[in-house]
Amino acid sequence: TDLKTLAVGSADPGKVGDQYRVHLQIAGKYRSVTWEKVGSVDPSTVPVSEYYVTSSWNGWSLDKMSRDGDTWTLEAQMLRAGGEFHIVRNEDFQQVLHSEAPSSDKPGSVAGPSDISMARGLTWSLGADEGDFFQISFDKKDVSWKKLRNEELTEEQKREVRHPHFSVVGSWSGYAIQRGLSW
Repeated sequence: TDLKTLAVGSADPGKVGDQYRVHLQIAGKYRSVTWEKVGSVDPSTVPVSEYYVTSSWNGWSLDKMSRDGDTWTLEAQMLRAGGEFHIVRNEDFQQVLHSEAPSSDKPGSVAGPSDISMARGLTWSLGADEGDFFQISFDKKDVSWKKLRNEELTEEQKREVRHPHFSVVGSWSGYAIQRGLSW
């Protein structure tokens, strides 16, 4: 083979707050990307990310997690058995944190962030019973959960479970994001 390795300058390890201008140049079938550092901002002014749970129990909408130091948590009650979920950064379905295996019932390391279309099926599964309350915890590298208690469903919750729910998925989201319909 006639492959050559060329060293170009030195690596520029970016730091939190560094800002770059990125250029994509297209010339026929050829592409090149260049970048230049244009400044930086104080890292303390960079907004902290927020995390949300999207799940089978919330119709794949977003429930905001609470922050306690470096850990994010959410308490949720299961109205039905099961309980599959992903974690989404900054309400952006192109930043989905997920399990490494389909319907994983094992807490542990986090894969991603990935686009929701790539994370489909790679959920964590609580294995919950109807009425179970779980606390989900996430600390950027690991996800865990624990069952807190079980409470019998109220009459209103039982009606909610019996009421059919409908959603729509379409080309506007690359067939990736489910939106609940109301009636």
